[in-house]
Amino acid sequence: MTRILYPLFFIFGFISFLNAQNDLNLALGEWKSYLPYQKSYHVTQSPTEVFYLSDESIIAFNKQDESFRFLSTLEGLSEVGVRTIAYNEEVEALLVCYDNSNMDLVKDNEVINLPFIKNATNVLGDKNIYDIHFEGDKAYLSCGFGLVKMNLAKEEVEYSVLMDIKVNTFTIYNNQFYAATEEGIYTASANSVNPADFEGQWEFVESSSGLPPGYFCDDLCAYNDKLYLSINDSLFSYDGNVFENIYSRDQHIINYITAEGDDLLVGLFCTTQEFCLGELLVIDESENFDFTQTCVFRPEHAIQDQTGTVWFADRYRGFRRAADLNGFCDERSVNSPFSNKTNEITIFEDEVWVASGGISISSQYLFWTEGFYSLQNNNWSVYNPARNSELEGLADFFSVAVHPENKTVYCSSFLDGLVEMDRDGNITIYNETNSSMVIGADAGRTRVTGLKFDDDNNLWVTNHFSNKPINVLWADGTWSGFTPPGNKNLFLKVEIDHFGNKWFVEDGSGIQIFNERDREVNGDEDYRFISKINTNIDAEKIKDVAVDLDGDVWVGTNKGAYVFECGADVFNEDCVGFHRITQTGGINALLLATEDVRCIAVDGANRKWFGTTNGVFVQSPNGEEAVAHFNTNNSPLFDNIITDIAIHPETGEVFIGTEKGMISYRGDAIEGSANNSINAYAFPNPVRPEYSGPIAIKGLARDADVKITDVNGQLVYETKALGGQAIWDGNDYNGRRANTGVYLVFSTNDNLSNINAIVTKIMFIN
Repeated sequence: MTRILYPLFFIFGFISFLNAQNDLNLALGEWKSYLPYQKSYHVTQSPTEVFYLSDESIIAFNKQDESFRFLSTLEGLSEVGVRTIAYNEEVEALLVCYDNSNMDLVKDNEVINLPFIKNATNVLGDKNIYDIHFEGDKAYLSCGFGLVKMNLAKEEVEYSVLMDIKVNTFTIYNNQFYAATEEGIYTASANSVNPADFEGQWEFVESSSGLPPGYFCDDLCAYNDKLYLSINDSLFSYDGNVFENIYSRDQHIINYITAEGDDLLVGLFCTTQEFCLGELLVIDESENFDFTQTCVFRPEHAIQDQTGTVWFADRYRGFRRAADLNGFCDERSVNSPFSNKTNEITIFEDEVWVASGGISISSQYLFWTEGFYSLQNNNWSVYNPARNSELEGLADFFSVAVHPENKTVYCSSFLDGLVEMDRDGNITIYNETNSSMVIGADAGRTRVTGLKFDDDNNLWVTNHFSNKPINVLWADGTWSGFTPPGNKNLFLKVEIDHFGNKWFVEDGSGIQIFNERDREVNGDEDYRFISKINTNIDAEKIKDVAVDLDGDVWVGTNKGAYVFECGADVFNEDCVGFHRITQTGGINALLLATEDVRCIAVDGANRKWFGTTNGVFVQSPNGEEAVAHFNTNNSPLFDNIITDIAIHPETGEVFIGTEKGMISYRGDAIEGSANNSINAYAFPNPVRPEYSGPIAIKGLARDADVKITDVNGQLVYETKALGGQAIWDGNDYNGRRANTGVYLVFSTNDNLSNINAIVTKIMFIN
């Protein structure tokens, strides 16, 4: 067991539209979560808060002042990907169970990791924790292999019942243990001296006394001197002698049974193919039945608090509560991404666009319909078939690009077509009927993957698995298609170098380099296909291509990263690239040779950010020196499998897509220009006594030499800008904090008549 102390913070106002990640002033080196808070799957409560389990993490609402807070790895949780949660009033702590069977106990400002089940070596197979039942300070965990009893006060396991079957849920009724399993119900005396002895102490509840033959039980709950059970999608009650079928409804299943307040709540989920609402069955202490559809759409869970208000976890969207089940539903929406899926992230001006993705390892459809979404003016918007009828029939949204001038947004659908959306929301779909793209090997579908604008505002489009895989939507609105030699057509991504050459990543096997040359002349195009066969690339799978600030082309593979420094001469057979030699711990090695490099981004200092299946590696501009390595062990990264990386050129914020959601990191490099800006500035400024973090100086010439002096001209510090930004820790060469006073920042640029110019001043207050 490990203890990690973290403040659980980020408290904001609870209004009809909640800003989930409203932090425009992200400090250097800080992280920001972009997890989705659109749906909820479980809900639990303390006397003062209601905790909702969302897609990957937890959101907590205050019952009284309507504030809310988030709980994720940024706030100290051990993992992302929560399976279930429950609050224990006895120890005043929230128990968090993860998909990998790890657990956290969140108590006050402390996160206590309890990896007992995750690290158990005597359990094989399914270790998942499916449900939590409390009796005082004891927690009974329903697991894939049986039952675990924990003492939360002592933070230890008391015993495990190894059943070798999945336990759906557990409760205690009339001094008897009841475990609902995938085989049926098992019971044992709560007074047993050895309840861990499954074979000797537990009995199977046979199909008698009212239970149907071959029954299955998904849920059970003790309430008002009876046991209520979900048997074969019907609601049964048990009085200690006889099981009785008391309610069932066609085309509905029971998703939950809870009894935390005055009433028993039973959630009914509609199973028909057509859209229909679920229902909530409410049974009071007099066994009166009442039904409501207030706040119920796709019910996952619900609880009743001490005031009678019901809080609903629902798969549809939003967070709901109802003080009167026959009256008003109070619904809240959280401003956050629509989904945790991030196949491609695109930065355009101050906007962030995300294509949710969808393509299997074998280039098959996943039929993901999350669509694409954007962050604009600190608000998230989503575009998908459920919200935009024009997108009906499209799925697996792969790539997104924005027109540099008119700001029209384009998003590719691997399932069928290219989406064009103007700034008024008008949508046009391009496919084989109105473009140069054609139907490929899959009859009836126009697969579209990579998108990229060139310097002339022409949009280059890959038409996957067709005989015209290279397409372009010219700036004048017309289309052209090209057929490369050698039947190369499984193109996924496209990048354009400084010389207008297009680099198409072929699905794993290589890269098709292409230049159309004179648009008006047919047949003058240049083609070259590079792979393991004709270059120094020693890898079976090529994953991504990126062009750095110097025009060099970096290639990510399943065996590290390679660089091509051929400039305009890429069609020459002598351009074979090479695998950079790096030094790690005094040992020479090939650049990331043991890593699966899935994506590459270049920051304002020309440093390379490599997204792998082992986190993010940051390397120096030439790739020879390691700058940083972020993973789930040393950072709040949600997952080590990185899907994409995009860097805001003006702020340095690095957006990182992972398998479990998007997160960002405020980097220290921004895009620089040829000369220092007349509007260069430092922040924070003034530097106050309570601030001890880094001081950033923005608006510098790229990679400028920077000197900081006091007003008497005495040198205090010097450094080199990272792109267009320099960083000062506020200390002099001897490590002493700068004294109160004004400091001058000098910077070189490419204007030789003004080599050492004062670009800004910094005020220190100590």
